[in-house]
Amino acid sequence: MDFERYPLALVNWSGGKKGGYRQPFQEASGRPLDKQLTTPLVRKLSNWVESLLSGKPNTPFAVLLVGGPGNGKTDAVEGAVTEFDRQLGAEGQIIAQFETQYLCAKDELPPRRAVASFDELVTEDCRFFPEIRLVQDATEKEPSRPDESAESLLLEDLSEIYRGEYKGIFLGCVNRGILANTSALAIRKGDTELANFLNDIVAAASGGVDALECWPLGKTRLALWPMDVESLVAPLDGNVKNTVFHQMLEKTLADENWNQPCENKSDCPFCQNKILLEKKSTG
Repeated sequence: MDFERYPLALVNWSGGKKGGYRQPFQEASGRPLDKQLTTPLVRKLSNWVESLLSGKPNTPFAVLLVGGPGNGKTDAVEGAVTEFDRQLGAEGQIIAQFETQYLCAKDELPPRRAVASFDELVTEDCRFFPEIRLVQDATEKEPSRPDESAESLLLEDLSEIYRGEYKGIFLGCVNRGILANTSALAIRKGDTELANFLNDIVAAASGGVDALECWPLGKTRLALWPMDVESLVAPLDGNVKNTVFHQMLEKTLADENWNQPCENKSDCPFCQNKILLEKKSTG
């Protein structure tokens, strides 16, 4: 039986299989459709990269994606890095720098913060330092700094962004828990100004009716995006038949991606569901 074709390939969509979790810059993981889905966030990040590289005023240099595990943060920031590589004409050089850092032996951990530079690809009048810092999971500690907590490392990152000490590009993935803990740490350290900044981040990430504007956050260099607002079924471009879910169906239901129908096709739940979904997706 061919486990690379449906319905058996659906096994790879589960959380414990290769398609269920995206390992940064590892092509064999986390994309069961073998491509990145075009979500509103993917488009937003692509437009952000374009604005940043074109020198559009008031474009934030740092982006935080806020949400729990399994909602596409890693895939989204990797897509943003790919956009930087493409729009700068780097021909894979930037991607390769990250791939090297995340490709570790089984008994090793990748760095908490991976860095790629591209000074040879920008002009002298570039508005930012030609470097990308990527924190793929802010809940992780830094192997080279074992005595530092994840909160203290995140506080250091955000302090450098807030105070303008870091002038490069920053991409980070966080959850609300570590944001709250980091805010509490700033208060304990007596850094009221930074604590207020962290409180604004937490408030903006709440996604409620009264949440602060988050892209960018006030007059800061930081933008953030609550992953809760992402939807598989919200229309793209106002077209109800153009959603993330329709992108998934288009490839999943394609006949060339399926094994031959089983002998008991009329009673097989997989075969019958495929037929019903094909009718729904085209009707």
